Amino acid sequence: MKQEEVEYKYLIPESTFFQIKCKLNNTRFHKKMKHVKQINHYFDTDDFFYYRHNMSCKLRDVSNKVFFILKKETKKELSRREAIEYQLEISVEEKNNFILFGILPNDVENLLSELHLNNDIRFLGSLQTNRYCYEANEFKILLDENIYCGIKDHEVEIEIINENTNVIIPTWLKQLLVGESKGKYNRFINLFTDGKRGDLVRVQVSGIVENSHNEVLLIRKDKPSSSIHNKLIPPGGHVEFGESPNKAVIREVQEETGITMVDPVLTGIVTFINHEKLEQSVCLFYRGRGEGELLKKEMHLESEWVNLGELESDKDLSPYHKEIILNSIYGEKVSYYTISNKERKLK
Repeated sequence: MKQEEVEYKYLIPESTFFQIKCKLNNTRFHKKMKHVKQINHYFDTDDFFYYRHNMSCKLRDVSNKVFFILKKETKKELSRREAIEYQLEISVEEKNNFILFGILPNDVENLLSELHLNNDIRFLGSLQTNRYCYEANEFKILLDENIYCGIKDHEVEIEIINENTNVIIPTWLKQLLVGESKGKYNRFINLFTDGKRGDLVRVQVSGIVENSHNEVLLIRKDKPSSSIHNKLIPPGGHVEFGESPNKAVIREVQEETGITMVDPVLTGIVTFINHEKLEQSVCLFYRGRGEGELLKKEMHLESEWVNLGELESDKDLSPYHKEIILNSIYGEKVSYYTISNKERKLK
């Protein structure tokens, strides 16, 4: 089952949690209150593929049933989140085989294959939630008490049932909800890695792909929460565990555009440093020849051939990407750059 979600998330102190709960129990919402206990069992690849792509992959134990849930965040604006969620019910035996031995249920494996997602995933840990659900006609108010990685936290989720309806949240509740909350999986991963994800340098690849018409292959991603939203960039992605960079760039170009990259040669190495998030990645740029036809491979991604003579004047292409592409094509040796999120320029 596939569904779209619109929700608002707020991480709150324990005292505010009980204040809201007490208030809701004395309003019309109390009539439709449900209390459930659920456990999320999280899975990811060795290089946190799903986390890095704003997704979560989990089994959920709730009401004597087990569900596989794949969630992909598509848009984020402060506390508001939009997501696409896939859900499959599986048996307890399949759950145990999944957690203990890494054996994916057939339906889960088929779903990941259809979505062209990595199925080499392993069990990371669990998060237990005591949930108090207060339901109105237009929205749900979810009070969650979460226990994971030796800590407890509290959050409020407001889940919109009908996005076309004018939803009116009680004023007293809005006054108590300040700021925003990272999703449960993000908070779990932060503690699971002991907050040291920034100590890990991620390896990425990008393809500078040319054709016989003096054009270079670029992509455009509809990703509102990202700095590259609707910007032109070379195709590419992360190197997967056990994969060589030159094979990774061929795979990424083909997965995103349908084009086969031939004879990739290393032409540039770029280090990206995000001081705010304490994250660092190294991107290896490869130049190669493209063969085949452009294909629509991903829902929120478009690909196109751009004439090399138009690169300098193209406003949708960042200055550092222009320099990297032109150096890759016309330069005689490998170029090295460092890009800081504070300055967002080449060094």
